[in-house]
This record gives sequence, C-alpha cells and structure tokens, in this order.
Amino acid sequence: MRIYLISPDGREVVVVNATDSSLTFIRTATNEVLGTSPHPGADLSAVTWSPDGARIYVAHAALDQ
Repeated sequence: MRIYLISPDGREVVVVNATDSSLTFIRTATNEVLGTSPHPGADLSAVTWSPDGARIYVAHAALDQ
C-alpha cells in the first residue's frame, strides 16, 4: 500500500511506502526524488504535512506514537 500526500504549496509529494516503512520525497515539477527517510520496523499509520509545509508528522502504530 502507498499513500501520497502533496505539500501545502504543491511543490513536493511525500510517498508513504508501507512495504519497507519509509517516506520518499519527490519534487512535483521535475519528478526528482529528493530523498528517502527510513522508519524500520514501524507501521506508518498516519502522515501529514504541517500547515506551512516545513515539517512532516508521522504516527507509528506499532510504537503507539
């Protein structure tokens, strides 16, 4: 399962990769992968951008966080 979230300004997309518990950041204008953030062993249950797009908040179901 993958979840896609567009940043508030529309410049980036974060892809939640449930199969390997990671987040991948992509620049929408060029489809360039900006980077991947691993979260090993975590069940990424919820992800959202901050209103200003400066941060990503991640909830880990397995860690109850």
